[in-house]
Amino acid sequence: MQKLYRTDYEGEFVVDGFIIKDGRRQENRIFLPNTISNNQHTGNACIIGNGRSRLDLDIRKVTNHAGGHLGKRRLQTYGCNALYRDTKVDFLVATNNIMVNEIVRSGYPKDHIVMSNATNLVQHPGDLHLIPYQVQGNTGYIATFLACFDGHKKIYLLGFDNQSEEGGNNNVYTDTPNYAPADKNTSSAKWEAKMKMLFDRYPDIDFALIVGKTTRFPESWKYCLNLREISIRDFVLEADL
Repeated sequence: MQKLYRTDYEGEFVVDGFIIKDGRRQENRIFLPNTISNNQHTGNACIIGNGRSRLDLDIRKVTNHAGGHLGKRRLQTYGCNALYRDTKVDFLVATNNIMVNEIVRSGYPKDHIVMSNATNLVQHPGDLHLIPYQVQGNTGYIATFLACFDGHKKIYLLGFDNQSEEGGNNNVYTDTPNYAPADKNTSSAKWEAKMKMLFDRYPDIDFALIVGKTTRFPESWKYCLNLREISIRDFVLEADL
């Protein structure tokens, strides 16, 4: 599978609506240019998921990471959905239209980058940035793709708990607006498969899954030579938090 990078991306055409004429659907397509330049990072990123293992660490240590001397190891952060309620990240990903409506109403996009799909961009012109190539999946997967797309060479995965079908929903925002209740069983099997494809697609990236009390390491991921497990303590030491 071909690697994709922002340095090669100029933008793309998206559907802005359609009409029915002479019994046929005619789409109105518009070109959305790339609105993000992200080539000044250190090559180190942290994707912040919303699994409960994330609570084992003060998330502000990640989002306020200085990166040591002259910021040479500063982590660029990518987050998902309601994470904006608790902290600010370099890139927030949201595709569910109800969640996007909440984020836009909060005013967060005025001073921060929010990535979403074409449908939401059309509904909220000027507030959002397009997810390149209309990549689909859950927000954790999309956020990880974006870090790869932006050229990072070391990517930490925090709060990626990988749930089985049983045991309820361990998302930190369960029982809050726009989220399922804690007793709703949730499976991440499809997401795990897509993540493995991403690991395989970018074999030159060092992926590190940060393992907490509620983290499960999927069997299929054990065959990815560029993916390793580290404890939260090791993450703090390695990233110099």
